[in-house]
Amino acid sequence: MNKSRMVLVGVLVLVLGVGAFWCSRLICPDGCGLFSGAISGSEIAWMKAELDLTDEEFRKVELLHNEYVPQCDELCRRVAETERKVMRLATASDGMTEDLVAALREDERTRVECREALLAHLYATAESMPPEKGKRFLQIALPNVLAPDHPNIHRAVSHSEH
Repeated sequence: MNKSRMVLVGVLVLVLGVGAFWCSRLICPDGCGLFSGAISGSEIAWMKAELDLTDEEFRKVELLHNEYVPQCDELCRRVAETERKVMRLATASDGMTEDLVAALREDERTRVECREALLAHLYATAESMPPEKGKRFLQIALPNVLAPDHPNIHRAVSHSEH
């Protein structure tokens, strides 16, 4: 490999490592303890007023939310773990290694799994509501969750930042 290509690969690894680090801080700024244990309806209270949910409708949404908390915590923990592994391997290496490539792929798979779980949760939440309210919820939540520059995908649906 020629010297300019090695420099380019090194810069790419550095950018990916720094990017992964900052993504982890954006996804889980508090060390991934974002949803430790079941939470009160205050995290999603905005939904009751915004979507004009009845008490019964809100209880269903709150139950789904609290059931998702452990899965969210575990996925967030795994994302942070794969990011640390990528960072450790990238900073310990002078170039791309098979281990680093494998760690990058593992990190990406974990992130995809996290996004899939979150989207499945959002769709299940929408389905628990009357159709017009569920549609409105998705109109609010999906653009926030899928926006590449949103500071925290989990908080996008936990707070009224819409």
